[in-house]
Amino acid sequence: MSDERLAPATPVDDAEARAYAPRLPWRVVGFAVLVLASLGSILFWREREQREDLRARILEAYDRSVAPIAVRQRAFRDRIEGWIRQAASRRPERRVDPRLRISALGRSDGVYLRLTVKDTASAASIAAGARAMGPDAITRCLGLAPTSLRGLYAQDRLFDPAWRSAVERATGTMQLRVLEDELSRRLRVDLPNVIGAMRARWFLFVLQRGKPRHTAPIDVHLWDLREGTPLLAVRTQPAGILVPVRASFEGAPPTPPLVPRPDSPGAHDCSIAAQVKELTGEPVLQFGSTFDHEPAPQDGTASEAPVAGSSATPTPVDEPPAGPQR
Repeated sequence: MSDERLAPATPVDDAEARAYAPRLPWRVVGFAVLVLASLGSILFWREREQREDLRARILEAYDRSVAPIAVRQRAFRDRIEGWIRQAASRRPERRVDPRLRISALGRSDGVYLRLTVKDTASAASIAAGARAMGPDAITRCLGLAPTSLRGLYAQDRLFDPAWRSAVERATGTMQLRVLEDELSRRLRVDLPNVIGAMRARWFLFVLQRGKPRHTAPIDVHLWDLREGTPLLAVRTQPAGILVPVRASFEGAPPTPPLVPRPDSPGAHDCSIAAQVKELTGEPVLQFGSTFDHEPAPQDGTASEAPVAGSSATPTPVDEPPAGPQR
């Protein structure tokens, strides 16, 4: 039997341990890291260069196409907003320019706005009221088709200096591309509408002294935008009534009795228009009725449907469709 005995294991020192460790190709690793860092730096600077080129292109297009129009748009708004606040501050003095003919206004471009009194407190409230303006039939009953200033105020974002600042602060290429698309669309669609509105010849403003329109006085103002002079100012009181008309034919059964509608918004709008026309001296069709009423014939022939009252402003057979002015 051998005298050799097992000896306990002892830890090796660091130098001996490193001798057994696998050797890494540090030169290869260092070269790979350097290559990757170089590629990342190249890509970073290239993306930054592309982003700055895109930013410069957007700002150049904005300064060339929008900035000059923004100055004119701000002056246009300041002008009409001054008239609006002045009109809202007092009762209108009834007046009309002797040269004014409502029927002739349709041969030139105009703009239209309708607000309530509370909307006229400031430039911000005027803008908010314009953007919230709903449809009415006043201009159609006047035979006019002006451009609604609702669109002008709805496109405020493009003319706000904050839009240009957003381009300057954008940190991502994708964000800049979104802004570029927005600018392209607005230059193509919105800007021509704004320019067209600022070329208008006249401005028609309707001020509601209460809600709804048919329960409170309505002030109507008209200005010449070229000369900057008032053409018309009048306070009206809506008093329209929608008078239905029926037609009967031989051999057809008689239709049921038709009842006038005193709550028709379109009828009240047309009554406002009729009062404006009457003030300018243009003929306004009126009709009256008496309480003499004969029973409708039973043979199906047409009969008249008199309306109780002294007179009424004529309104369309059907209520004018609700829709914004162009």
